[in-house]
Amino acid sequence: MIRALLARQLRHHAVLLAVVASALVALEGMIVWFASRLEQAPGFLGMLTQLLPPALRGLAESQLGLLTFPGFVAFGFRHPIALVAAIASVVGVATVPAAERESGFLDLVLSRPVSRARYVAATAATLVVVAVLLPSALLGGAALGLGLVEVPGEQPWWRYAPSAVGMAALLLCFGALGLLLAAGARRRGVAVSQTIGLALAFFFVDAFEPLWAPLGRLAPLGPFHYYDPIGAAVRPPAPVSDVLVLGGVAVLLAAAAAVRFARQDL
Repeated sequence: MIRALLARQLRHHAVLLAVVASALVALEGMIVWFASRLEQAPGFLGMLTQLLPPALRGLAESQLGLLTFPGFVAFGFRHPIALVAAIASVVGVATVPAAERESGFLDLVLSRPVSRARYVAATAATLVVVAVLLPSALLGGAALGLGLVEVPGEQPWWRYAPSAVGMAALLLCFGALGLLLAAGARRRGVAVSQTIGLALAFFFVDAFEPLWAPLGRLAPLGPFHYYDPIGAAVRPPAPVSDVLVLGGVAVLLAAAAAVRFARQDL
C-alpha cells in the first residue's frame, strides 16, 4: 500500500519535478561555464577580491571558497535560485496531507485499508525521492558542464558528490519540517507559509552571521549552519557530522509528524 501511495504522489508531481530538475541541470551547467570563463582571465578573481570592502570580502570568501574554480562550481548547490526551487519542491510534497485534508480527499484515502502511519510513511518516502533527485540534477549539471568546457587541471565531477549529499540532507530536514506542520494544518497554505517563512529566516541568519556577531548565537539552531557545499568541494574531505545532524533532525521531525497526524481529529 505504501508503494501505491508513493507511486500516486510521484505521478502527481512528475511534471513539476521534471521541470525543476531540468532547470537545475541547466543552472549548474551555466555556472560551470561562467567559472571556466573567469578562470581564463588571469588575476581577475584576485582583483575582484581586493575591490570588495573588508566585510563583504570575508563574506564572499566564506561563501565562494576563496573565489576558486571549485568554489564557483560548488556555489550552484547554494545558489539562491537552486535553493528556492529545491526547498519549494520538497515543501510542496511535504504538505500533501494538508492539501488532501483541505479538499476532503484524505477522508476517501483513509476510508480504505490504509493506516495513518502508512500514509505518512508514503509521504516521507516521496520526500526522500525528491530530496535525492534534485541534488542529483545539480550534480548531473556539474558533470555535463565539466565535460563541455576546458578547465584547469583535473576537475572530476565526483568532487561535488559530498555537496549533493549535504543538499539532500538539507532538503530532507526542511521536508520533514513541512510534513510536521502539515500534519496538524487544515489548510495547505498555512503549512507552506510557515515552512517557507522558517526557511527564509534560517537562511538570512546563516548568510549574515559573518556581518553581525549576535547572529552567531542563533546560527547553530538552523539547518543552514550544517550545510557547507562549497567547503565540502574546496576543502575535502567533507565532515560527515553535518550530514548526520541534518539527517537525525529530519528523522525526529518525521517521527513527530507521524505522532501528530495520528492524534488529529480528521
